[in-house]
Amino acid sequence: MEHLHNMILDYEKEFFDPSFCEDTQALAQRLDANYLEYGQTGTIYHRDETIDHLSQVKKQLVKIHDFHLEMLCKCCCIVHYRSENNGKQALRTSIWVEIDQQWKLKFHQGTPVTL
Repeated sequence: MEHLHNMILDYEKEFFDPSFCEDTQALAQRLDANYLEYGQTGTIYHRDETIDHLSQVKKQLVKIHDFHLEMLCKCCCIVHYRSENNGKQALRTSIWVEIDQQWKLKFHQGTPVTL
């Protein structure tokens, strides 16, 4: 379980790394075909929109705090954490599924938090 925890944490961090995100093939492999995101602004994003957006994001100094992973079943887990970027914080939740021995992000939601 510790291995999965560390791997998914690394995967979450990669979504904030422009060097990873500029590789649209890597993003496409990491996101499930039916990926869905509820953004911090309330906008709903699908897989292709997310790939387009992430591939254009410039450097971010995002920190992840209080990362927690819980298995929902043998091939599905949910993670919760708090992110911090330029003094702004968000509560984040992701659902990851294992498909053909690869973990893919199925769902993500970011909710802004006022300090």
